[in-house]
Amino acid sequence: MNKEKSNRKRGVLLTSRGWEKLLKAIDQAQAQENHGVRYTFEELSDRTGLTPRTVSRVLDGKQRVDKPTLEQVFRAFRYRQGYSVFK
Repeated sequence: MNKEKSNRKRGVLLTSRGWEKLLKAIDQAQAQENHGVRYTFEELSDRTGLTPRTVSRVLDGKQRVDKPTLEQVFRAFRYRQGYSVFK
């Protein structure tokens, strides 16, 4: 049996507005909890429970990630406002 590779696009991308809001939430957390010092990918990984590579993909904003991953990042920064995603 030959199985063809699916070309279906999986995952979601944040809209530019959603991405800006996420970065703002991260900036606020850095200012309040880390004395304004930027988090490293390792620190972000510890905080989100995701691998540094996955955190990098989310923050890059150009690669699709699954919705639960994105929600996990939002929860880590207590970001509860609505957000939009491109499917």
